[in-house]
Amino acid sequence: MPLTVQWWAVWYPGAEPGGGSYIAQRMLASKSEKDALGGTLFFNLAHYILRPWPWILVGLASLVVYPTLADLRKALPNVDPSLIGHDIAFPRCCDHAAGWIGLMVGGLVAANSSTILTHLNWGASYLVHDFYRRFLKRDDTEKHYVRAGRIATVLLFVLSSSLVFVLQTAQDSFNIILQVGAGTGLLYLLRWFGGASRRGAKSSP
Repeated sequence: MPLTVQWWAVWYPGAEPGGGSYIAQRMLASKSEKDALGGTLFFNLAHYILRPWPWILVGLASLVVYPTLADLRKALPNVDPSLIGHDIAFPRCCDHAAGWIGLMVGGLVAANSSTILTHLNWGASYLVHDFYRRFLKRDDTEKHYVRAGRIATVLLFVLSSSLVFVLQTAQDSFNIILQVGAGTGLLYLLRWFGGASRRGAKSSP
C-alpha cells in the first residue's frame, strides 16, 4: 500500500504517474511509433535496472570502508563536523576510484547539462504553446513563436539560476519539487480518461 500511494501521490521528474512530458519529449522526437516504443522500453530498463547499480555498489562499499561517522570524521579532518553525515560517505568513496575520476566528472557534467536543457525546453514549450499562443497571440507566424520560445528559454534560465541565492542545500530544492508535485498523481492518471472520453464523444454520431 505505501508503494502504491507513493506511485500515484507524488510527481517527480522522469517518473510521472501515467507518463509525463519527459517521456513525451523522447517519444515525439522518435522516427516512428516503433522507435518510440523501443526507446521508452530501453529507457525504463536503463533507468530502473542498469543505472542504480553503481550507486548501490558504492553505498555498500562505504558501509565497509567507513562503518561509522567517527571513521568519516577521521578521513575528513578539515571538513566542518556539522557537515559530516552519512550522505558524505558516497563522495568520499569516489575519491578511491582514482582511475575513474575523469569519467565520473564527465558523466556528472553530461547528466547536469541534459537535465537543464530538458527543463528549459519543457518550460519554454509550456509558456509559449500552452499560454502565450493560446491566450495572448493566437494567429502569428511560426517564426514569431520560435523567437518567443528563445526569449522564454533565456528568462527561465535567469530566473531559475537566481534561486541559488535562496536555497541553502540541494535537499531544499528536492523538498520543493516534492511539495509542488505532491497529490498530482491522480490528475496525471485521470487525464488519459478525460482524453479518451472526449475522443469517444467526437466519434459518436
